[in-house]
Amino acid sequence: ATYTQDLTPDILFTLNAGTSVFYRNYRQEYQSTDGLIVPFVYSIKNTQGPSITDANRNEKSIRSIYGSINLDLYKYAYLTLTGRNDWSSSLPSETRSYFYPSVAGSVVLSQFIPMPEVIDFWKVRGAWTQTKSDLGVYDTNNTYSVSTDLWNGESAAYYPTSIRGVAVKPSATRSYEIGTAIHMFKNRLKLDFTYYNKLYYNLTRSAGISNSSGFTSTLINIDEEYVGRGVELTLSGDIIRTRDLKWESSFNWSRDRWYYTKIDPVYSTQKPWVAVGKRWDWYGIYDWERDSQGNLVN
Repeated sequence: ATYTQDLTPDILFTLNAGTSVFYRNYRQEYQSTDGLIVPFVYSIKNTQGPSITDANRNEKSIRSIYGSINLDLYKYAYLTLTGRNDWSSSLPSETRSYFYPSVAGSVVLSQFIPMPEVIDFWKVRGAWTQTKSDLGVYDTNNTYSVSTDLWNGESAAYYPTSIRGVAVKPSATRSYEIGTAIHMFKNRLKLDFTYYNKLYYNLTRSAGISNSSGFTSTLINIDEEYVGRGVELTLSGDIIRTRDLKWESSFNWSRDRWYYTKIDPVYSTQKPWVAVGKRWDWYGIYDWERDSQGNLVN
């Protein structure tokens, strides 16, 4: 649903609101055989030994409401506010409902500030947003797995080895970006610059627990956090622009780096280079131990 109203001759107000229901029912039936009696007759009845069967099923539902407010101010400033709330069936009841907002704005400076003749357009922009993600279908739900004909025709059902149904929060991100765009020389040269910052938190992982509990692990939120910082620059221009021919070329450069901002003393990777301020996007290589001359230590 959308509602639009001119608050004044220079201010346009737009309200959007909606809801959605997502539902997925996935089923898989699987059969195989050790070999065929008659070649190229593909039928389970044409098997040399017992057929192997398997089946999987999962269901998931997400219900959402969302809305946004847009303000167009004097045809040179723009503001957008959004909000969304989801209810996910893959989360425990305590954390099933989660909300995430955003705000974005831009101002066309060239509309009200006198510019040099070479500048045709100049805009600055900024945005802040939060997102949240739920879990896998059976990450928090206890389900049995069943195996048939294990021994002497008997079947078995297995209870999960991980404690589920715990109050795990959805993983989340919080990000912002600022940028500017400038057009010059009758829009023949265009420059766009963006800086962004994205924080990841409420991360989840499987944590080991004592076997005496009857389980081996449980799903938890850990305290580790990391942030991505990056810049992106785009330069484009019209090399040739005539009535019959236009040749435009673009150059793009970006740099992306990730750093630890918080370390979980128990569950973060126990490496000497895993620390606050260190690079998160590291990779490790294992090699043989060597002496000072580079010879293998056997």
